[in-house]
Amino acid sequence: MLPLTSMTGFLLQKSGAILLAHAERALEARGTRVRHFYVLAALNDTPDLSQHDLSQMIGIDAGILGSLIDEMETDGHVERRRNPLDKRRYVVNITKLGRDVLVVLLDDMQKIEQEFLSSLSDSEAGNLRKYLERALAGRWPEVIECGSPGEI
Repeated sequence: MLPLTSMTGFLLQKSGAILLAHAERALEARGTRVRHFYVLAALNDTPDLSQHDLSQMIGIDAGILGSLIDEMETDGHVERRRNPLDKRRYVVNITKLGRDVLVVLLDDMQKIEQEFLSSLSDSEAGNLRKYLERALAGRWPEVIECGSPGEI
């Protein structure tokens, strides 16, 4: 039997857990959470998402996401409005204030990632990202495309 640390999946899970813990601490100091960052980043890249599609895209339970959107709407970071094509549903968009917040959070998240990957060369870190993108291709909900982040 192989030792646990020889399993790529375990190493990926541990890496994600460590990155998430560091990010939560950093964003908590700003009065926010990683979930807020995920919502803002997803909405920045893909406007007019339904709450359901947003939930699928970022992997947050739809019920929890509804409460999170309520909170972010109160803070002025997102806006929710009726879908013009289906009045029973809502679409969610990032606001100007949300974009301003996203710029700051993105900088924090990039610094955390760079620190975590500091033992790798820039080329190695880039290759790791490419390999992960390739491994994830076609494995996410249809609404997601792995690739370069959109412009802020």
